[in-house]
Amino acid sequence: MEESRAGVSLKLVLLYVLLFLGTFGGFYVLRALMGTRYPIMVVVSESMEPTLGVGDYILVRGVEDVNSIEVGPRGDIIVFLKPGSLNEYIVHRAVGRIPRDGAIYFKTKGDNNVAPDWWEVPEWNIVGRVYGRVPLVGYFSLFERTSGGIVTIIALVCLVLFIDYIVPPERGEGALIPSGEEKWRKDLSYMTLTLLLLSSLPCLLFYFLKGLWVLVDVVALLCWYACDLLLPLGIRDEDDSLMLWLYHFTLIVLPVGSDLIYRLTGITPNRWWYKPSGTVPIIWFLSGETPLYYTYLTTLGLLLLPGCLIFFLSWSKKRRGRPLLPEL
Repeated sequence: MEESRAGVSLKLVLLYVLLFLGTFGGFYVLRALMGTRYPIMVVVSESMEPTLGVGDYILVRGVEDVNSIEVGPRGDIIVFLKPGSLNEYIVHRAVGRIPRDGAIYFKTKGDNNVAPDWWEVPEWNIVGRVYGRVPLVGYFSLFERTSGGIVTIIALVCLVLFIDYIVPPERGEGALIPSGEEKWRKDLSYMTLTLLLLSSLPCLLFYFLKGLWVLVDVVALLCWYACDLLLPLGIRDEDDSLMLWLYHFTLIVLPVGSDLIYRLTGITPNRWWYKPSGTVPIIWFLSGETPLYYTYLTTLGLLLLPGCLIFFLSWSKKRRGRPLLPEL
């Protein structure tokens, strides 16, 4: 069991190491490949919805020739330093080009805004143009930069490191389901994996679900709650089920829960901190959390903590050789 637990702990540490390297090491590789100082950013306001959603990762490519930027109602989406600001980055669409004094300025507008921006963006303020996006998962990069996110990550690591003391196993393998019912076990496994897939739908289908975000988020979280009960039973190995749950919770459930809170309350990540912005480079460490952040964090806890408790109850019962499902 010691070797098994060491393996699980190593897997969890590896997860966060990979996330760190992907965030920072990959950032510098992409900086060279994409030709801009900020190749990956996270959208933190709703000004570009539905084209770009809150919490989206966006890939940004540098612009060698600003004359190549297309302007108009369907012009290029560009990331730029807001005129007059030292560190506030905006992602808006280029709707006009203004040559002046040997330089080029751009008029910009958010797709979700009624009127164009009041400023004119000089060419030297342009970081790049948006090349692609990954829906929602940027929420985790933002969450891990908050006090609540740091505490959550530390708590998850400590939980895995000390799980043998918190929930000591009664017998090595634990009982999955009553013996002789292998077909039931396989059906349960398929059901569990289906629920995992359904709970990931917001991240997979946000390109196509315009206007149905709240409904899809709610369905995804309900599927996750069901999965919390079944996942320890549907996967034979306890450590594998724990790691799968941790990966899924970190990379999918936290973003989906955060998106649902935004849809219901209007609390976008740019209101978590006192520093305003429309998009945030993923390497930035932000500080100065607002009262609205703590409202978001409290709501997130109320939304997700019961599901976490259901999973660990189901997981610990199976670990002790008395799985919940046969008792139900």
